[in-house]
Amino acid sequence: FNGLLPEKFRTDAERRRQASIGIAFSTVGMVLGTTLPGLFGSYQNQYSWILGAAAISVVGIAFGMLMGPGTKEPPDMIERAEFCVEEEIEHEKCKNEKSPFFDTLRKILRDKNYVAYLILIVCYQCLVLLMVGTIPYLNRFILKPAPVEPESLLFVPPIIVGLLSIPFWHWITKKIGNAKMVILGGTLIICSGLPLSLIHI
Repeated sequence: FNGLLPEKFRTDAERRRQASIGIAFSTVGMVLGTTLPGLFGSYQNQYSWILGAAAISVVGIAFGMLMGPGTKEPPDMIERAEFCVEEEIEHEKCKNEKSPFFDTLRKILRDKNYVAYLILIVCYQCLVLLMVGTIPYLNRFILKPAPVEPESLLFVPPIIVGLLSIPFWHWITKKIGNAKMVILGGTLIICSGLPLSLIHI
């Protein structure tokens, strides 16, 4: 899915608009994926989490089917993916011979900017998932003896603030550019995550 985005959205304006919409859906989706099982499951009954897993599976499959038409590749996109890399699209030779996978991979890995961006995105996703996944632990063992009930209420402030701030970050990105926004966003994430290391366990 992520590999299709640069192909489907060719201009910076299109990519910024897609990123803004994508962030909104991913924020809600990540929170639902974490909170829905808790609505059905009980820490006293391990088997009750099966119902939560089933609910998440149904929601995931439904949204996956809705994504089907949008992720379908048109013929010209398939041709570019099989016979070209980005820098060769305008060259006649890319239409005549298929580009081997490992040859294309070596060309991509020589792009230092891309590799740095890939590392940043992987680390960002790991950080977000770890933070969201530790919310139940934080609520049960760090916030005791006054845990938040229901646990899903802990996600309400991040959802509201996150969704309301999307237009602002979209405007900032439009002003300073995508590359600088990636650096700024990564720096802010690191700085905002530092206080979590001071929590006494």
